[in-house]
Formats: sequence, C-alpha cells, structure tokens
Amino acid sequence: MARNLELKVRCPPGDLSIVRERAQQFGVSPFVHLRQVDTYFAVAHGRLKLREITPSKGAPSAELIAYARPDQAGPRWSSYQRVPVPAADASELRAALAETVGVAAVVTKTRDVAILGRTRIHLDSVEGLGEFVELETVIEGQDEGDAAEELAEVADALGLGAYERIAGSYGDLVDRGEGGV
Repeated sequence: MARNLELKVRCPPGDLSIVRERAQQFGVSPFVHLRQVDTYFAVAHGRLKLREITPSKGAPSAELIAYARPDQAGPRWSSYQRVPVPAADASELRAALAETVGVAAVVTKTRDVAILGRTRIHLDSVEGLGEFVELETVIEGQDEGDAAEELAEVADALGLGAYERIAGSYGDLVDRGEGGV
C-alpha cells in the first residue's frame, strides 16, 4: 500500500483565501478545482470510500479508496490503496457496496488542490461542515523523517498552527453531526 503523512485543520469562514495566497507565495503548482462526492462504507477495518470527482475542466472520474490511519489530531500516517473506477460504473459500484456493507456517510465538497514538493495541499469547502485545509505528504523515495519535516515546513508556511486540528475523516464528522456551519 502507498503511504503518506496527513494533517487536517478546520478554518474559520473566509480563511481559505488567506491560505491560498500564502501557498501561492511559495510557488505551489496551480490550484485545480474539483467537486467530490465521497461515499463512506460501513466496514469492519479501516475506511473504504467511493470518490466521484467532477473537475472544473475535463471528464469526471471515480476511485475506490481503502485506507487505514489513526484518529489523532495532528500529523498522522496513513496507508492507502486507490483503485480507479470508470465514472460510468461508479453508481452501480456504490449501489452494490451500499447493499452489502452499508453506507456510513456521504460527504460532498469542493476541493482546490495544488502541490508543493511532495505535499498535496487541499483547500476544502465541505457541505454541512465548513472549511478545512488538508495536507498530504506522499512517501516517495524519502524516509519518514524527511516527510515529517516537509509536512511541518508546509504547515508552518501556510500558517496552519493557528487552526483547530481535526482527528477523523470528513465522514466521521458527518456521522457524528459535527458541522461547523
């Protein structure tokens, strides 16, 4: 499985534009705008979600994502497996999984994504929950210490230390009714 180091923080309304400006000052790749619907399934171990993606430009896509990570506020290691799914087959796969294992939560969000080094920067507006920044530093050819250092540097550059750290997934927040808006 692939691995990354993640950090998720909740932002007050309007602060995503401040974080975007800070990211652009550090030379991130251009932000790409997406609409995503994540259907989380009720599984016994880890998490399983079907992500349906509609980009502002280009064709829709979908992927099944299985992942495991601890629920802790602050940086946390995640192991994950992404399986591409033809967009035309996503609704049938969602129905089959809903029938067999059940749906835990559905999360709808807009996401602006950019990359700085090996770190993906997600600026998320999540329906019913509010605004968040999520960082994911992918482990590719470097050790965990280097990944942790990069994540800390990016978080510091974006000023994320001032924001509330979130322990769970968006699906967990929806399931617990922890909306911020």
